[in-house]
Amino acid sequence: MIRRIHFKSGRPWSPAALLVAITVLAAAACSPGNTAAAKKDSIEYLSVVQADVPALDPAQGSTSGQTSGPLWIALYDTLVNITPDGRIEPRLANEVTSNDDATVWTVKLRPGLTFADDTPLNGEAVAAHWRRLAEPEVASPAQGDAAALKDIKVADDQTVVVTLDEADAHWPTRLASSALALIPSPAAVKQHGKQYGTSPETTVGAGPFRVKSWQRDDRVVLVRNEDYWNSAQVALKEIVYRIMPDPSLRSKTFASGTGDVNAVQTAGDDLVKLRKEHDETAWESVGGLSIAFNVRDGHPTSSRTLREALVAAVDIEPTLQRAVPGAEPVRSLFIDSSPFSAPVEMPFGDKARAQELVDGYLAESGKSSVSLTWVVNQQFSTFAQAFKQEWDKIKGLDVRIEVVQSVLDRNRSRDFDLTMSGFGGGTPRVLVDLLLSTEKATNLTGISDSELDDALGRYLTADGREAQRASLEQVQKRLVAELPYLWAHRLIASYFARDGISGLKILTDGSLDFASLKAGE
Repeated sequence: MIRRIHFKSGRPWSPAALLVAITVLAAAACSPGNTAAAKKDSIEYLSVVQADVPALDPAQGSTSGQTSGPLWIALYDTLVNITPDGRIEPRLANEVTSNDDATVWTVKLRPGLTFADDTPLNGEAVAAHWRRLAEPEVASPAQGDAAALKDIKVADDQTVVVTLDEADAHWPTRLASSALALIPSPAAVKQHGKQYGTSPETTVGAGPFRVKSWQRDDRVVLVRNEDYWNSAQVALKEIVYRIMPDPSLRSKTFASGTGDVNAVQTAGDDLVKLRKEHDETAWESVGGLSIAFNVRDGHPTSSRTLREALVAAVDIEPTLQRAVPGAEPVRSLFIDSSPFSAPVEMPFGDKARAQELVDGYLAESGKSSVSLTWVVNQQFSTFAQAFKQEWDKIKGLDVRIEVVQSVLDRNRSRDFDLTMSGFGGGTPRVLVDLLLSTEKATNLTGISDSELDDALGRYLTADGREAQRASLEQVQKRLVAELPYLWAHRLIASYFARDGISGLKILTDGSLDFASLKAGE
């Protein structure tokens, strides 16, 4: 049985997050012959982060993704969550509202909130955190989000009013899925300075758990925060958050029967097996894992003709079956159940058309063949070979795979013809923020299309679901018309639970909410 969680809000996953998966593990506590799981108040959670975090400072964190999102939310909670149907769900904040033109937003906190050091979580604490995020020396990934807050005013203990640098009808999405939502104790930040978050004693949040101990590159032990605003609903008293980046070890551990919940972020044979043996709670996102084409001048992929040939040459389902068994193809940007879904699909699976396009490109350029460089990490070499097998069937098309240590470095320098990209995250908002707008420095492909920019701009200020849907349908049409990306397969954030584990709640961008977990009856 698969329970799908269709999220329409969040942020794109980092390329690193695409390469990892997480596993929540707990020792079985059943007596021999007893099929009912005994009640437990402690579990062990094995997280597949690529490396331990240098500090548990939310300035360097995010609520997004399976890798570290659960840890940040456990320690700091989040101001708001965005539900699967796009509603704002109160957490530390009771209410988020805007003025008519969405340039001024008001955040109202719950009354009586406190940090684990007994200092108040009030408007001043929120404002202090947001101002800190904007400081260049802090070097927060959320610096751009904080810099967009042109003015921050504390109206009273429970109310913060911000003026944005431009109208944004979807600002709660940005709030919910970045470090803006993770508020540390200003007193602790001031006291410990650059050492904040480097030890249990220097880490102070207002989340459902606090840090009991931390062994670098091994585990963080979390204990329930009895002063949490909703502590009565937190069933677990302790979570051992293990750092285990080795996927084969994770797989063997869960297969041995040790684990209670297995959270997976990558497709493959292990995912196929899990789906046969366990119930699945799955988060589904906009877009997915994609191949990005560099459309800038000087690259062969600046030719729209050649980009269409690369897409048309791929029979997507058998290709994915070879590369990543269990993955779902991305035929259109939005999942079918999304209110933004439109009948716009990638033109896959027409090798005759692909050959015709390549022949035309070569005739026009006066060349006998065209060579393209595709940069990938080692983890994606099998994936790349599966697509190359499709492209090798087209005469005159030579795609060369270059395995590099850091795709991110090559992406930053725009030194690629093709590269890997996580496209979309959980919300259409990121299309505007990061990936497609001509003016954005984070526009990976270099796409510059006035019709696309116009549609994105209309979405930003759209009032009502129908206006949003119309603008995003035009976005999808322009993406298929210009083809800056080949959408490959949906991002995966799946949780497989054994008997006795319940309360699996997935927050924005696939992060598991530790506060809702229960073990046994």
